[in-house]
This record gives sequence, C-alpha cells and structure tokens, in this order.
Amino acid sequence: MKSKLYYLAIIPIALLIVGAFMYRANSVEAQRQVDAIITADQASKPVDKDISRLKTYTKLHMNTSVSFALQGSYSRAVAAAQAAALQQTQSGAKVYTDAQAACSAKVDSIQLSNCVTGYIAARATPTQPTVPTSTVDKNQFIYSFLSPTWTFDLAGIIITLGILLLVGCLFAVGMAATSQSRKY
Repeated sequence: MKSKLYYLAIIPIALLIVGAFMYRANSVEAQRQVDAIITADQASKPVDKDISRLKTYTKLHMNTSVSFALQGSYSRAVAAAQAAALQQTQSGAKVYTDAQAACSAKVDSIQLSNCVTGYIAARATPTQPTVPTSTVDKNQFIYSFLSPTWTFDLAGIIITLGILLLVGCLFAVGMAATSQSRKY
C-alpha cells in the first residue's frame, strides 16, 4: 500500500516540472517583447502600443519583471533639443549681428551698447527661452515593470496544483505510515 502512494507523487512532481517550464517561458516571452520594442524604437517606429501590451503581460504573468531603456527615442530627443538650441542660437546671433550693423554709426561705447540692447529688446522673439533646452531627462525613456509573485496564469495554476497535490500525497503517505505502525 505504501509503495502505491509513492507512485501518486509522480503526478504532482510532473506538474511542478511543467509549471517550472511555463514559469521560465513567461520570462522568455517578456524578454522577447522587450527586444521587439527596442528594435522598433531603433527603427523609429511607434512603440506605445507594444509597451502597453508588455505592461499588461507583466501584470498578468509570473516571472516577467523587465527593465529597459528606449535609447533610440532618447537619442532622437537629444538631437531635437540640440537642433532647437542651435536654431535659437543662430536666430539670436542674427539679431545681434543685425543690431551691431544698425548701431555701427554710434561712436561712443555707451551709446553703442544702449543702441544694441534696445535693438535686441525690440526684435528678439519673446517666446524663445534664454537657456538652450539641450538637456533631456533620460528617466522619461526608462521603463521598469514588476510582475506579481503569483498570478492566475497557467504557470501559477499548475505550480499551485502541483504543490497542493504533493502536500496531499505526503499527508497520505504519513497517514498510511501512521496506520501501519498502529497495526503492529
């Protein structure tokens, strides 16, 4: 009788092995999705839907915690900020050059300075920031998704079922051993 109960332990152990493979498959799938997002980002394709899909997948599956950075988007944002700063600098330089040309008749340095200051104040674009916007917050391009310890996905159900059956088998074996020791 006791040896037959040990054969029952094969089922929960098999379930635990299958659950472990599925647990690992969750992680592999999450990493595959991250790789696809990074590849699409490098190719300048939109990745918002893919990131949303990965976030949902991470919430619903065990062992899917991931962190990644969209380096392509970050590089494009930095390049755009540098281009805007360069454009601002070039337009500011043009206004300054025009001011010097318009005020060149002034011989006195104080009059020249006042003329240039007045010219720039009258013709500078007020919407342009005075400080170049070349700094881009890299944290806006870093994503980190944490998965729960246990989820109601296939891996979670199979592992839980395997553990419960294994505990049940161990309990049955313990009860069988106790009842046989009472017979003697």
